[in-house]
Amino acid sequence: MLRIDGAGDTKAQVNAGKLRELYWFRDKEGLEVDFVVPQPSGRVALVEMRASRTVTPADARSLERLAAAAGASASGAYVVHPATRTEAGSTLAPGVSALPLEELLRRIG
Repeated sequence: MLRIDGAGDTKAQVNAGKLRELYWFRDKEGLEVDFVVPQPSGRVALVEMRASRTVTPADARSLERLAAAAGASASGAYVVHPATRTEAGSTLAPGVSALPLEELLRRIG
């Protein structure tokens, strides 16, 4: 199972009224995810940002791989885009949703 350093301290940060931190992920093989967002539950949300208004399943590949490696530690994986031609919350790959930024903030904010 994948362990994201610092994610275990999330409950303590939230309970102390501190702001949550953001992390990014990159491994030796080049697997990269833009944001790893600690959640109050101790799990993490995985987020990939795209400038394109239209996203495709290819945009979800790195998230799909990292979410599989994270297992139960991942609370969700999202490809975030500025506006949508894709329905909010549409599935790009198993466990990976496409969302406009506003919807992501509502879900994990």
